[in-house]
Amino acid sequence: MGISNSIGSNTFNILLCLGLPWLIKCSFLPAVEGQHYVGIHSGGIGYSAVSLLSALFLLYATFLFSEFKVDRKVGVIFLFIYAVFLIMTALIELNTFFIVNLPVCGQGN
Repeated sequence: MGISNSIGSNTFNILLCLGLPWLIKCSFLPAVEGQHYVGIHSGGIGYSAVSLLSALFLLYATFLFSEFKVDRKVGVIFLFIYAVFLIMTALIELNTFFIVNLPVCGQGN
């Protein structure tokens, strides 16, 4: 139940809690007249989305191989998948592997 709750909760948060404000901003409150979009200033967002989707497939594969039984081993696998996802996303956003974000103002040249 806890795993189902977290998956459903995260899906709800992403789709509604991000989607609704962006819909309102784009539809009714554009920053510049005629520009109905919200700009995301992250070159690594595509990589993060792929990482998240990969983690989701690994989650379902783990369920499949464990015959949909959750035990200690499955819990450890889920924690490992989550830790790898967090570390990879952070390293990508910090430009560790390649440049995806420009330096913050006042840092570097």
